[in-house]
Amino acid sequence: MNATFHGGLHRFAIFVFLWTILLFVAGALVTSNDAALSVPDWPTSHGRLVPHLNQLQGGDRYEFSHRAAVAVLVFLLMTETLWIWLKGGWR
Repeated sequence: MNATFHGGLHRFAIFVFLWTILLFVAGALVTSNDAALSVPDWPTSHGRLVPHLNQLQGGDRYEFSHRAAVAVLVFLLMTETLWIWLKGGWR
């Protein structure tokens, strides 16, 4: 097996890792502020995919920001997976 180094992919993987750490911090903020179930519906928030900011009160901001961080992480992981696959990382 002949492995090659891809600097851009490596930097992107580090960014995805750091975003995951950020997600843990956002989850800790949700837990420490007792905001775990402050948004009553899922996958929407107050009936909308992206609620108006004036609808987010109290723990809703923590809960919705955690949901948004998860959505970004899913997109980043799909991008990283596709990038690795296209570079020939899986054979």
